[in-house]
Amino acid sequence: MDVERLGRRADVPVPAKEFLERRHELRPALGVEAVVVAPDLGAVRLADRYARLLGCPVATVHKLRIGPAAVQVREIVGEVRGRSPVVVDDMMSTGHTVAAAVRGLLAAGCRPEVTVVVSHGLFVGPIEQVLQDLPIGRIVTTDSVPPRADLPLPVAVASLAPLLGDAIRRLDRHESLGDLVVHR
Repeated sequence: MDVERLGRRADVPVPAKEFLERRHELRPALGVEAVVVAPDLGAVRLADRYARLLGCPVATVHKLRIGPAAVQVREIVGEVRGRSPVVVDDMMSTGHTVAAAVRGLLAAGCRPEVTVVVSHGLFVGPIEQVLQDLPIGRIVTTDSVPPRADLPLPVAVASLAPLLGDAIRRLDRHESLGDLVVHR
């Protein structure tokens, strides 16, 4: 099954479906003053979709990558002062982009209550050192890549098994995958 093709057909990447289905449960936990944040320009469309689905404003971090492990925040567009950020991205590998975004958001006056939502949590290298001093309350990801067992970060993992099982069943029955994804 071509999961990437299925993801491209969706308004929201497929791994985010479970998170979004639970948005009514998660929305109160985010607080009234939440803001969805794209940590770079590549995540703007994703952040906009999450913001619409969660009923939150959106902000964007303009970053400059100055090396493999060095990211500089140039500007934050959108109001984050006094808000709890929900940083959304398709993937987190080393954590440097998220770390730079969170530091920039803190400098801009956001609340020190950060939630990170990523479709694929690779968690490579010394990511715990990169993120250790940041007020990240939880990282929500999927089991598309099993998280490291030794990871001392607050990671919540949503299983893709029900989604993949449903997709396989539909393909076997020659049914549409169109309503399997979230369109809003």
